Amino acid sequence: MIEFFIEHVEYITECENCGLDLSRSRSGKNVAHILPKSKFRSVATNDNNIMYLCTTFDRSDGQTGCHEMFDGSWERAKTMPVWELAKERVERIKEQVKEKHKILFNFE
Repeated sequence: MIEFFIEHVEYITECENCGLDLSRSRSGKNVAHILPKSKFRSVATNDNNIMYLCTTFDRSDGQTGCHEMFDGSWERAKTMPVWELAKERVERIKEQVKEKHKILFNFE
């Protein structure tokens, strides 16, 4: 799994939600799983199950990072600009998801 994060760090340029420049601070913490890797092991390393999101540590304005907001609750995630992108990416991998979990209802 560590290699997965390392591979993706080189592609991070900005937060896909708010557009914050991440080119200087990028790290594995900016690789956000759409379907949680702990519950959806079948797609944990699928490139379509991630987004590049800023964290609180990337921000100098004191605001909560987009990664933390997305992971905080599905209700909040659904209000974020990146939600439609998340839905599109889940649609691409839905046939590969082997787990049955209520989280999937958020993407219908």
